[in-house]
Amino acid sequence: LIEEYTEYSFQIYLNLRNGHTVMYHTKVVEAPAYCGREKLAFVKNFWEKEASVDTNGELKNYMESNYLGDNTTLAYVNIHSSMKQLAFAGLKIERDTPVITVKELATETGIFTVNYIVRIKEESGTKSFFTEEYYRIKYSPEVTYLLDYERTMTEIPNDTEMVKKEEILLGIRDADTGLIESNDGNVLAFVSANKLFSFDIGQNRLARLFSFYDDDNFDPRTRRNSHSVKPLTVDEAGNVNFIVYGYLNRGTY
Repeated sequence: LIEEYTEYSFQIYLNLRNGHTVMYHTKVVEAPAYCGREKLAFVKNFWEKEASVDTNGELKNYMESNYLGDNTTLAYVNIHSSMKQLAFAGLKIERDTPVITVKELATETGIFTVNYIVRIKEESGTKSFFTEEYYRIKYSPEVTYLLDYERTMTEIPNDTEMVKKEEILLGIRDADTGLIESNDGNVLAFVSANKLFSFDIGQNRLARLFSFYDDDNFDPRTRRNSHSVKPLTVDEAGNVNFIVYGYLNRGTY
C-alpha cells in the first residue's frame, strides 16, 4: 500500500499491564535508489577499521589529513586529522557496540551518526567517554566519497575523583562547560557530560545536582544524549536554577 519515495509516519503503541501506553514514532520510506544498505555498510566498515593504525591505512584515501586538523586533542577529530589521531592517538581502547542513526538519505548522499562508549584502562582505573561520530557520504556503485567526518569525545565524570587539590579535573572534553558563578565568586555551577555540578570554593566541595544517569542507572535509555542541561543562576548559598531541554530520556514527558 505504500508508494516508493514517499515518507510515511509509522507509530507503535504498546499497552502495558499497568494501564499505561508507550508510544514509539518513526518514519518509513521505500526508496531502493537511496542505497541505504550500501551506505550503512560503508559507515560500519569505516568505524571498524578506524581505531587501529594497523587497519585504518585502508581509510587513508577517504581522509583529507592536512594542516587544518588539530592533532593535539581527542576531544575533537575531523576529516583533516592525521591517521594516528583517527586511531585515538595510538591509545589502547575498548569500544562498546555502536548505535548507528540515519539522519538523512537521498539518492546519492547520506548522513549518519554513530554513538558508543570508549573505555581507556589506566593504572589509576578505567576512564569512560561518550563518543559520537558524524558521517556525510556520497555513494555510487563505482566509488564512495567521504564528504565530511567528525568525532567528539567527552569524558564521563567520576564524581568522587573530579576534585584534586582545589582543582576540578574534567578530562577530555570541549572547553564549553556553561560555567557561571555567584556574585561573590565563591560558588560555581557547570555542566560536564550532561551532569550538572556545583562547587563551593570555600569548602572545596563538589555536588552533583542533576543527571539522568549515575552508577546505578547507566543503560542506553539513561545515557541517551538528546538533551542539554544549562545552569541559569547561582547564589551565595549554593542555590542553582537550571533548565533541561530537548528530548527527555526519563519520566512521563
